[in-house]
Amino acid sequence: MTLFNPCFIDKYVMFEALTEDGSLTNHLPPSMVLRNSGCLDSFLETYRHIYLKPCKGSQGKGIYTIIKNDDDTLLFNSLKHSESFLIFLPSGIQKKGFIKRSYLAQQAIIPKKLFGHRYDYRILVHYEKGFYKVTGKAVRMSQTQEITTHTPRGGKLFPYQDLKSKTWI
Repeated sequence: MTLFNPCFIDKYVMFEALTEDGSLTNHLPPSMVLRNSGCLDSFLETYRHIYLKPCKGSQGKGIYTIIKNDDDTLLFNSLKHSESFLIFLPSGIQKKGFIKRSYLAQQAIIPKKLFGHRYDYRILVHYEKGFYKVTGKAVRMSQTQEITTHTPRGGKLFPYQDLKSKTWI
């Protein structure tokens, strides 16, 4: 049996590949691989609201948002809970495993919303007989939390055709 897409692509490898296309670079948020707590502190100082995603993760597992408030407190949000730190704690970062595991840090963007929930487009493409062919289109929308649209994390899939007539598409 031949396996297609036997693993998920590394998010930073994908980011690097996308930056090679000049028409896409203005649409990509600033990103970096988290190497140590100093890198994270510097990135947070610049962008104030970021996402941390496991480079080799999938289905929204292990995603965090971090907000650095004006008083320098940090607010960590995961899909299940929130934590607040009064000061930047490198030991807390290490305890969460952000240094041991490869994480991508990205500036948070302000998402577009429909019916009060963030959404994204999903396009399925197959390579067949020397050509790429679009075989499916859908819109994925968050429902139970606003960190990710992944269906295993409570997101919902809507057929593109059902929402195409909305003014937002």
